[in-house]
Amino acid sequence: MRIIFGHNSYVVKRINSKSLGIINETESFEIQLRQKYAHLYYIPVFPIGQVWVAQRNGNLYDVPENLKPILKRDYPSSVHWGAFALPLLIVLGLIIMEIYAKIEHMNYENQRQTESIANGNNLKSALQTITNKNTLLSFSTDDSDIDTYGNYLFVVLKVEKDKLLIGSISGKKDNWPRNFVSNRMINEYRKFKDNGISETFWISRKELENAIKLDEDFTSKLIPKISSTEKICLHAIYFINDAYFDEDTNANAQTEFYKEYINFGLDVVLDSIVPDKKGEEWKLSQKKEIKFGEKFAIKTESNDSAKLYYHIANEKKSLVANVTRYDIDNNLKDD
Repeated sequence: MRIIFGHNSYVVKRINSKSLGIINETESFEIQLRQKYAHLYYIPVFPIGQVWVAQRNGNLYDVPENLKPILKRDYPSSVHWGAFALPLLIVLGLIIMEIYAKIEHMNYENQRQTESIANGNNLKSALQTITNKNTLLSFSTDDSDIDTYGNYLFVVLKVEKDKLLIGSISGKKDNWPRNFVSNRMINEYRKFKDNGISETFWISRKELENAIKLDEDFTSKLIPKISSTEKICLHAIYFINDAYFDEDTNANAQTEFYKEYINFGLDVVLDSIVPDKKGEEWKLSQKKEIKFGEKFAIKTESNDSAKLYYHIANEKKSLVANVTRYDIDNNLKDD
């Protein structure tokens, strides 16, 4: 890369020769005070002096020596700020960056507070709708960041009016090698499936509601039933109410027409797969109960779609998912 540097000058003051009493019979001319500067890529970096010159017919000439003291006396001048353009631009850029960073930080804080309050209100509403098991309650010791994972995890086992029977889940064991699944709800549900329930107790909805962060003045609560040593807040409520299929084809079986899916949700029974376009062939590897963590396969050469009919184990309500050769529409969505 070529570095361009050198020196140049620009006009600071202009004086007509007649104002100095210099009368030329043919024409007047202009006397200029020019600021000399060193430049980098044509941007002034620092001054290298000032000089008086006379301009006539587009050309520059030195002014007579006897005229310079008069110009200096009657038209004094200091170093012009424009000669420091590059350093000033750098300082100005740093100031703008600092202001921008502060504005970005303020916007982030406002957005974080808005999201935190909205999350709290959503949790409050969700708490009133808990009626069945397979609902997970996640508590966190950090009430300042709604994006953190919970430290304490419970599953709802039974509901009686305003009381919930919840079971404590330890997250220490993880039997699943597929740790790259980033969906938080499923990761919490996997802890439940891996570790089971270690302890159960009743807790009121009011106690849980008091542990929800609803505004910036919220401080974590000490709930002895959950933790006798740490103050916590209700961080998230997860409703596990369906199967969640994630593509997990064995590398040895991978083809364009064959896909394997693992179920990370409720146990389901696959009933049938029906092509949207008559005459096309879609095949299920098996028609049976697919429990949490179990796999099934779909094979087709169709470029169209099909409907996968299934129902939750021990329930009669039929559910349906749209399927293409490449995907199922109730697959895992990353948070």
